[in-house]
Amino acid sequence: MDGPLGRESALGGPSVPSRLKALVFMLVLLLTSAVGTLCVNGLLMPLLLFRPRLYRLLFDLFIGLWQWQAAGLLEKLIGMKVEITGDEIHSNEQSLIIMNHRTCFDWLYCWSLLLRQSGLWTHKTVVKSPLRHIPGPGWAMQCAAYLFVNRRWEDDENHLKTMMTYYAKLNYKTQILIFPEGTDFNPVSKQRSDAFAAKQGLVPFSYVLHPRTTGFTFLVSQLQQGWKDLPIYDVTIAFPSSFPQNEVELFNGILPGSVHFHVRRHGPADVPRTVDSLSEWCTARWQEKEKRLRSFYENGRFVDAQYGEGSRPQHRNLWLDLCIYAVMFSWYFGTAFVILAVFWWPLLQVVFAAEILLFVGLWYRGSGFDVIQGTSAS
Repeated sequence: MDGPLGRESALGGPSVPSRLKALVFMLVLLLTSAVGTLCVNGLLMPLLLFRPRLYRLLFDLFIGLWQWQAAGLLEKLIGMKVEITGDEIHSNEQSLIIMNHRTCFDWLYCWSLLLRQSGLWTHKTVVKSPLRHIPGPGWAMQCAAYLFVNRRWEDDENHLKTMMTYYAKLNYKTQILIFPEGTDFNPVSKQRSDAFAAKQGLVPFSYVLHPRTTGFTFLVSQLQQGWKDLPIYDVTIAFPSSFPQNEVELFNGILPGSVHFHVRRHGPADVPRTVDSLSEWCTARWQEKEKRLRSFYENGRFVDAQYGEGSRPQHRNLWLDLCIYAVMFSWYFGTAFVILAVFWWPLLQVVFAAEILLFVGLWYRGSGFDVIQGTSAS
């Protein structure tokens, strides 16, 4: 099995069907997210003034269903297999998920894990700010109140605090995914991580990047203020075969063959409550990930002393398959219906045009619909 950067065998000449699948996958995600967001957000927007919590609940139901169909595309169209070992992520609790950042699409693959465990209805991800302005998916993430960061801490601190206040005032439990490494694992980021390790007197990693703990410690501290019982789920993601590192590789037809997840739950009593201790705790988790991933690439599976076994394939679940197909086809039928309605209903044309102008205006101002939601609660 290739190591983390040894992917030459996985990149050997994608076929025409693979390229076609990748193109269909990207076009469907763009179309369904754009049409769905413009339609649902247009209907729900008045609730922001009078019932903001109801807006949050209803839009998160919508975005959760969209994430279901996106995961369905990955598994049913692309053919991605999923294997999971370790603990189970609980539903209906305020929690934080930390994950190593192997590719640009790890947040997308994580949806296949969550739909099998905790669900996707209150899931949020900390993502880079430029993603919020991608027509369709970016608009959906804005309305879903994802946490966007610029990697300039003086800006990010204020924005994260605003959004944490927004969730707290709504008394809204969220499940937040953060990548403490800050960027995906690639030759350039690996070189920078090694330079950081040398400067700090740390041992360089081979399978992960050294985590930058400022954002992580701040986010945990903010969450612990509102939720005393905050668990943290440590998820390790790995790929035994081919996978796309970025959008260019996906567009060229390099598809994920299989994704493996290992989950460790750390209960509230195991999570420190001071900044320095949290930083050390996070670094320790990444040292564990380095060992876990080394074992994975040597054995082809995750092996954990706590469980004494490797990854267990997720056996075919007829009920889950039926739910995924039902959600997928409902999305495609609904998207087609809305597109036809736009051609026949002038009022819908006006609403869609106004929303597009709003998103473009927010992009021009360097802001987003998530900022409007956050500041409305402050």
